[in-house]
Amino acid sequence: MSFLQDPVWISICISSLSVIIPLITAIIIYRKSQLRKGIAYQVISNVPLFNSAAGFSSSVQILVHGTPLNDANVLVLKIWNSGNAPILPGEFIDPFTFNFGTGATVIDAEILEVIPSTINASVTKNLGNLKLDPLLLNSKDSIRLKVLLTGFSGGISIHTRIVGINQVQETRTRKSLGLLTALSTIIASSTMAALIAVIAAIKLGLVALLVIIAAIIPLFFGIIMIFIIYLLSRKH
Repeated sequence: MSFLQDPVWISICISSLSVIIPLITAIIIYRKSQLRKGIAYQVISNVPLFNSAAGFSSSVQILVHGTPLNDANVLVLKIWNSGNAPILPGEFIDPFTFNFGTGATVIDAEILEVIPSTINASVTKNLGNLKLDPLLLNSKDSIRLKVLLTGFSGGISIHTRIVGINQVQETRTRKSLGLLTALSTIIASSTMAALIAVIAAIKLGLVALLVIIAAIIPLFFGIIMIFIIYLLSRKH
């Protein structure tokens, strides 16, 4: 076991581990993230219609189907598949439903835009709720809705139950796994270069302490890499 006391072997082992551990960690995280389901929504805009009529309340009236409105808001909402796996119509155990709060009433709603254009989306309104009828959503598919409602106080809650999805994300998009791969490659290349430098330093007869320090540096960066991968994986 004398080789365990040899700074050459110690430096080689430490440098090798600093390459292998981050790469294995990145591969494991990538494989676990390959089939990740997610759905998200965002309030693009919320426009009170009576702001434009401020100062003219006695002479301006807004009618919907002949019925005057005392207050009204127009919301533009976006829903999209934020994962990298498709969501099938049959996986909507409970439809994706916007709840606009007590006292709110949905007057009208329409589909503004679908990406791609082949998406067949439809909505159903019911008092203060708006339901997106179950449909196929592939990764990055998105739907924009325009909603006219009264009695809206600003709060929106989501009710849905989808196979493989625990929580609906609000205004959060998916971060690319390419960043993980790039970081892993950079660290692996740096540590491999450090290993080569260590071997060269040994052959040049440098002090053993300097050799060990040179081996510890890439290990330090390897640990940082694991921490970065862990943080990024939690955001996915």
